[in-house]
Amino acid sequence: MEFPWDQIATKMPSNPVRQFQLLYCLWLSLAMLRNGRQHYRFYRWFYSSDLGLATKRGLGAHPSRIYGIFTPPILSPAQLAAAGVAFTACLLAACLPLAPRVFLFLAYLLYFLYFPQMFAEATLSGHGSILIPSMLFLLACSPSLDHEVQSRSEWPLTLIRIYLASGYFSSGMCKLLCGARFGKFWGMGPTLQYYIFDALWSRPAGPTVRRIQETAITAPRIMTFLATSSMFFEIGFISAPFSDMMSVFFGLNGLAFHAGIMLFQVLPPPARARDRRLRTAHRSPPTYRAARRASTSARGGRRRCSRSSSACRRRSRGARSSTAGSWSRTSSCPRRSTRRCRC
Repeated sequence: MEFPWDQIATKMPSNPVRQFQLLYCLWLSLAMLRNGRQHYRFYRWFYSSDLGLATKRGLGAHPSRIYGIFTPPILSPAQLAAAGVAFTACLLAACLPLAPRVFLFLAYLLYFLYFPQMFAEATLSGHGSILIPSMLFLLACSPSLDHEVQSRSEWPLTLIRIYLASGYFSSGMCKLLCGARFGKFWGMGPTLQYYIFDALWSRPAGPTVRRIQETAITAPRIMTFLATSSMFFEIGFISAPFSDMMSVFFGLNGLAFHAGIMLFQVLPPPARARDRRLRTAHRSPPTYRAARRASTSARGGRRRCSRSSSACRRRSRGARSSTAGSWSRTSSCPRRSTRRCRC
């Protein structure tokens, strides 16, 4: 049975702006659904903390005003959750054919209500979400998203390409000009060595990645080549929006660029993988577990129930009420045998 690619292709809009808008909104929606709970947990702690920083709101590592004018209000955790749900709902509604530009503009406004609440969280400030409002605003201003207007204008995509390229270009020029000001060429490699040193210290990786990091960090020529090539790659990215061939060239190099960053700097994994890694790293060694089991067996197998599940607690309460107040250690878990708990 063949997959109906032809049917899907016929249902997809032919407008490239609409295609990009659908993919971008769906991607943002999935990211919000995946990370929304983590955002809420952080903000619930941040809101109730006694930190002086918790009384401020804004964008970036420092609580800057929106466009230098507006200061966002301080939301409660429940209000933050409602704003996140509304933001995600507007993104999904923008994928429908009914007034997508209206929902894009609402999502643009809700961004400034939701994300500035968590300016101090590293993955949300600056680099993490700074592109979202401009992208939503440019898409909301696109007349080609309206069904009544049969426009094939692609100027929003052109502006988005220029906007993305300017981010790389400004980063590369900052490295070049700062090096000229302080009399040190950024591409010599010490800065890149510092990033890898930081990854080796604070984000240890597996033996294969660590071997690659140690090999690169002890080779000055490799560090110089990687640092110099990355700086000029960022500077040259400004030419990508104006040529299809340069767009493909810098797009492929951009994939290699970010893959190298993830490899050498060992960026933090997703929350579930990170939690699983921490549980594995802090697990008791086999010799200790064997000694613990032997010690438990020597004491006659009497050990307290290690699980505090809600089902076990409910059964325990029922057993307590049925014995009319008589509560013994052996009956603390209703599923426990005379020697060992089977929970």
